[in-house]
Amino acid sequence: MHTTISLSSLPERLAKSIISIHNSNSFLSKLDRLNPVYAGGYPMALLLAPRSKENSITSHYSDYDLYFQNQDQCKDAIELIKAEYTDHEEFVTENAVTIVGKKEEKKITYQVVTKFNYSPVDVVNTFDFTNCAIAYTPHNNTFTTHVDTVKDHCEKKLNIHNPWMLDKLLNDELTEDQIKTLASVQIVRFKKYMYRWDYELSDSAFQKLIEVYNKFPSIIAKRGSPLVIEEGSYKGFVHLVKTNQNLWLGMRSCITKHRLFTKFVDKHKVFRN
Repeated sequence: MHTTISLSSLPERLAKSIISIHNSNSFLSKLDRLNPVYAGGYPMALLLAPRSKENSITSHYSDYDLYFQNQDQCKDAIELIKAEYTDHEEFVTENAVTIVGKKEEKKITYQVVTKFNYSPVDVVNTFDFTNCAIAYTPHNNTFTTHVDTVKDHCEKKLNIHNPWMLDKLLNDELTEDQIKTLASVQIVRFKKYMYRWDYELSDSAFQKLIEVYNKFPSIIAKRGSPLVIEEGSYKGFVHLVKTNQNLWLGMRSCITKHRLFTKFVDKHKVFRN
């Protein structure tokens, strides 16, 4: 389920702020000629982040995730980014090319998704949380969102939409390394959105996490273990975890503050010790 929001339907001040912020990176106008879909953190910040007195946003996104309709557009976008940022680092996975450009001591990250070529609706349907299930298409100045995106944001609830990593943990036969990888990446994403946006877990998110926790109560990380997702939209994303830490400890504060936790019997005594 999705909905579309045109800039013309937004309050004038917000619409002007969105255009101003997008235009503040003048290079994006070159990419916009390729009709990209911006997804995730950047359009989420454009639409929902609080503004400063100068009507700008700063810390609610760290990169640009770009989707295109075909491989030629992906290739052209990558070439444009490299030409713009002659000082850059490039990271290539099966699903994406990530380029970290440096200019005037400032680093800007662009991730061009090369395997998943989606319409805005398709993009929205890939996200694990309703809150970040947002796509922005500059060519028609339109946001495409999950139907509950704005509601969940206003209620400050982090709600699950397509939690494919959690579903794999619950339903698939996995190796120990796969379990550790999926759990770690998903937990990092929960923590990132909860801390960055001051969210609490929705009831469904809490129950889903508890279901996974009861199946895998002890997921111990090794020192400096690189964790790479093998498939899905986040393939190639790497997270490092602390030595010999049970990953669930990283979610303790998020779990224990939820209203349903008071009725939860923690048989494994990780959250209640």
